[in-house]
Amino acid sequence: MIKNILLKVVNKKRLIEKDVLTFEKKLFVHIPKTAGTSFRKALEGSSEVCRDYGKQAQETSALIREAVYQEGDHFKAYEDFVASTNEWLCGHFPLNKYLNWFSARNVVVFLRDPIEQVLSHYNHFVRYNDFQGDFTAFYKKPLARNLQSKHTSGLPIALLGMVGITEQYSDSLDMINTQFEADYVVRKSNVNDAKVLTDSSLSMEVRSQLAQQLEQDIKLYKQAYDMLTYRKEIESTGEEWCHAVAHLNPNFVLAGCAFFSKSNESVKFDLLKNGKVIKRFAAKGFYGQHPRANFPRNRYIGFRVSLAESIKVEDTLELVVRSTKQSIPIGLPLKSA
Repeated sequence: MIKNILLKVVNKKRLIEKDVLTFEKKLFVHIPKTAGTSFRKALEGSSEVCRDYGKQAQETSALIREAVYQEGDHFKAYEDFVASTNEWLCGHFPLNKYLNWFSARNVVVFLRDPIEQVLSHYNHFVRYNDFQGDFTAFYKKPLARNLQSKHTSGLPIALLGMVGITEQYSDSLDMINTQFEADYVVRKSNVNDAKVLTDSSLSMEVRSQLAQQLEQDIKLYKQAYDMLTYRKEIESTGEEWCHAVAHLNPNFVLAGCAFFSKSNESVKFDLLKNGKVIKRFAAKGFYGQHPRANFPRNRYIGFRVSLAESIKVEDTLELVVRSTKQSIPIGLPLKSA
């Protein structure tokens, strides 16, 4: 009798963990000044939301304040969060802090034009934090240096459930609703109408300095912008988006991982050389990279294909999802000088 009860408890626990990681709980990494407050308000309009905005912030939920900041017990925080009715965890924290609590499919982040993000951050600090320095003094601070890249480090953004774009907020929200079968509505919050400095006020010299300083964020933002545009195109046809990363190493081995945004079918690829299919394979090998992430298919999403005898340096390669024709970017090895 006792054994049967224990088995039921264990099975129930496994079922709960599976449901939490795969279907229910979601993570929103709120990067400052990227329309994150508006999105959080949208979530709060129809969901229960747990918040972590730091030890001293009033917005931080008691669950996080007590377990994380007072007791320093992240596992207790995880257990309490799983047992709670909260659907989302959101706040100002790096992705890695809570990444292992959630399915990669259930992670959301918004990115913004990096120069606009720094400008907005500066105006916020002047208005609400009584910052007395000029813009130059502000953007030389660590908090103004590639903040978006720092918040999202730990997992390639191509493997995150949804990467929204602030400048395309409505479209991004529509796609989030589709992904999570939700009905979040646009709610504008924390909008600063009394800006000290605007984009048009920046000199070419300052723009040039910012472009150099924000090189990582600018590259990340362009990737996210192009990815969202492409995802809209794919999903408008009724097809499922494929999250994927692929890299060709110096030994001409193509390796990476791939999974669909909803289904657990293995992703099947066609690899084209100069426009002609040379390899067909599926992403169903075990993927050991990014150990803090929870991937679909129990991590059987990887692929590794040797091309040493199939291609030359001058060949053009294209990796295509066979069922949807989605093209996956291939990271190439650096050419020797």
